[in-house]
Amino acid sequence: LEQLDERKPRPVDQEGMRRFGVLLSGIVSTLNGHSLDGLDIGPRNDGNREMVEAILGDWNVRGRDDLIGVLTDLIQSGSTADYAANLEVIEIGGSAQDLLTDDMDRDEIIMSNSRYLFTEMYLGQFDQEMLRGWDLGRAANVTRWGYFMGYITEDEAWEFLDRIADGCMEAFDSWTSFAQSYLFGSMFWNCPWGPEDCHEKARFLMTATEYLLREGEWKDFPWADGKTYS
Repeated sequence: LEQLDERKPRPVDQEGMRRFGVLLSGIVSTLNGHSLDGLDIGPRNDGNREMVEAILGDWNVRGRDDLIGVLTDLIQSGSTADYAANLEVIEIGGSAQDLLTDDMDRDEIIMSNSRYLFTEMYLGQFDQEMLRGWDLGRAANVTRWGYFMGYITEDEAWEFLDRIADGCMEAFDSWTSFAQSYLFGSMFWNCPWGPEDCHEKARFLMTATEYLLREGEWKDFPWADGKTYS
């Protein structure tokens, strides 16, 4: 990723900030063939609606309250909090067992243990905010999907994207650093399903990232590093 060139970051006006918010959904939007021209992921036809409904179903989002709950979690904590908890346990000399709770089922225990081992593997290479792009990038997608389904209004969608964009500007200084976080977060999330599955999904995300930076929408829109409005 560091070998891919991109334009120097610049501050943006309100219209640019909205564009930036939409483009933060770029990796998965590119993989899904979704439009990055505005809030809508594509034409509002039955096919797209069924597809988005199925995607949100995987998030257990079936209405407004579910959507806002997921977005709030992604923006405020998400996988970043899980990764930070792993680091904290490691730092005090604990073990994966310390992260387990009585209400976890077998699958949840396997996932927790796998992600703990993943965190140990990369210990010292990244700080606890390394998964922020993974959380905020997914939040941008979920926002657009929720708007497409009518779970939130247009104004609410722009408000969520503005919060997401603010978080990204605070945490990252380029599309490259944002994408590195997104890919690392994907590996953290998918590691319980084994290295082959984990790396295969990361390759798909890398392909989309390369496209965005070399010839896609990120190529012509520099990373936003501030606002020209108040």
